[in-house]
Amino acid sequence: MDQNQSSVCGRKMKTESVMNPFLSYDELYFAVFDGPPSSISQITVDLLLSASLSVHRTQVEFDIRYSYVMHPKRPPHPSWRSSQFLFWEPTTRPGCTVMMSNVARSDQPYVGYIATHFEGRVAFAAFHRDLDPPTFYFDYYDDFGKTKRNVAIGQEDNGKWGFFVGGEIQSFEEPSNYRKRRIADRLNQDLIQRYFDRIGFDISADEFWDSTSKAWLIWDDRSGRRSHPGREGVDPYGTFARWLPELEPPPQAGVTIRYQGGRAQVTHRPPKK
Repeated sequence: MDQNQSSVCGRKMKTESVMNPFLSYDELYFAVFDGPPSSISQITVDLLLSASLSVHRTQVEFDIRYSYVMHPKRPPHPSWRSSQFLFWEPTTRPGCTVMMSNVARSDQPYVGYIATHFEGRVAFAAFHRDLDPPTFYFDYYDDFGKTKRNVAIGQEDNGKWGFFVGGEIQSFEEPSNYRKRRIADRLNQDLIQRYFDRIGFDISADEFWDSTSKAWLIWDDRSGRRSHPGREGVDPYGTFARWLPELEPPPQAGVTIRYQGGRAQVTHRPPKK
């Protein structure tokens, strides 16, 4: 066997350095499913079609940046981009699925819908570490959504920072943390990592964010519009343009995009004459 590969469940696994969004990003939204990408992506297609959207689904060579960029077959548009969902089988968990999309704040309701049409376990996590105060979310579903658990720290409707729980406590949780005096100590990145570990997903491993199989890509031509002329390739929420200089559409004149610390820095400048 090549020294740059190892075997997991009888399959070859790449071990070269890969980007680990869970450890690297200040902001991240993702979901895991105890089922294959072909099935999970089909459920998502059914959801989008039920909303009368124009939906496309295809297999692509795995590249995590698909979840942050416009599909390469679509030309860049100065004021909007399509919604995209990437589903892949992590090298560390054959037969399971990781999902990310470029409409991060829409992931949570989609995941809840998929869970009601899927018998296996589903877990969703999100965090925004560079907010002050930071926000963290963890959702867990099982048995067609009959089991539903939500834990979060974030903003309430009145704008105040608070702690939220819903559903029955699960065996993998550490509920003693929820009684801590400081809200910031009740749910954090380390705790979310331990929860995923206990349900069988090592999200701290680089190989979890890689795949040896083709991925499923879904995109919708008519949703996810954002009016930011001249900034295609940069998400107004800050998650769209991280670590993707090769796949993003070229910026228009008057805009410079620099990548520093894994994040896109946008500078407006007078166009050259």
